[in-house]
Amino acid sequence: NRAVQGVAYNNLGKLYFLDLKQQDTALLYLRRGLKVREEEGNKAEIAKSLVILSNYHNKQGTKEEAKATANRAIELGKEIGSLEILQNGYLCLSEVEEALGKNKESLAAYKNFKNFSDSIKDQQASGEITRLQLQYDFEKADQLREEESRQSRARYVITIITLSVGLVVAILLTILIRTRARQTELKRKNLAQDVEIKNKELTTNVMYLIKKNELINSVAE
Repeated sequence: NRAVQGVAYNNLGKLYFLDLKQQDTALLYLRRGLKVREEEGNKAEIAKSLVILSNYHNKQGTKEEAKATANRAIELGKEIGSLEILQNGYLCLSEVEEALGKNKESLAAYKNFKNFSDSIKDQQASGEITRLQLQYDFEKADQLREEESRQSRARYVITIITLSVGLVVAILLTILIRTRARQTELKRKNLAQDVEIKNKELTTNVMYLIKKNELINSVAE
């Protein structure tokens, strides 16, 4: 993995340069990292290596090499449109020009550095505003979904309660209708029994009267 090798070489270079103070070993690793990235053709990573090398040469006192390396990083930054690389490249160039005693050129480079730094900050601020807006929209949508979910649950509960009440009412009505039907049937049966009893009594009375009339007629004869 050449990309990982480039990162590792650069990190080793910075470690030997800044912490271990072994400048020659640091330069060796920094150049290896640059070579690996040049072989890969990744202009952004090449520019990053060039910025590190420019800082190295500037601190080592090889100002012209530092300037040339910074300018090369700036050119690559322009090619790929990287504000971060242009910012770092112009900062290196400003420091190199100042070390060379070219205050006017140093100021111009620093102004470019400041402009790109401000642009990056503006982008970051815009990105943060966009992120906050997206977060707000997401939270608002989430609240709406939660509210809709609560309303849906409430509608569900109300529907269940309504159906339950309706079912209870239907059961009560069924029981009431059946009770009344039984009562009506019982009354009908009672009436039928009463009619039957009255008919029997009437029949008995008629038979009695007939017998009585027959007896009277018999006595009369």
